[in-house]
Amino acid sequence: MTKSELIRCIGERFPTLTVADVDAAVSLILEQMTQTLAVGDRIEIRGFGSFARNYRPPRQGRNPKTGQKVEIPAKHVPHFKAGKELRARVDATAAPDTNQRRRKYTLNELLAQCKPDAPSPRVSGWDGMAPLGKALL
Repeated sequence: MTKSELIRCIGERFPTLTVADVDAAVSLILEQMTQTLAVGDRIEIRGFGSFARNYRPPRQGRNPKTGQKVEIPAKHVPHFKAGKELRARVDATAAPDTNQRRRKYTLNELLAQCKPDAPSPRVSGWDGMAPLGKALL
């Protein structure tokens, strides 16, 4: 699913919101997640998973074209770990034959499977998030 597909699906699910409002909310959430990871904090969305920064130490690599040794500097990379509930749902919908292509689900189909009385997901590190973004959670 792409960002535009996500915006379209949320707009269809909540017709009282304009596409511009949904776009702003999705962009705000993604920007806040990016900023949170950039400063080294962890993001946890219960039932979905967590995002963290992993450190990759410097190493020596090779230029594939010339074969020369190249020093690769240390860096931090984003890392996602799926939550227990997400792993269970993905495993339950996995195609039995691995050669068979898996069906793509729309956001509406996935939201229809959600329990209506389930609490909204809480995200740590989002205290400074704008009211528009909090309203969508």
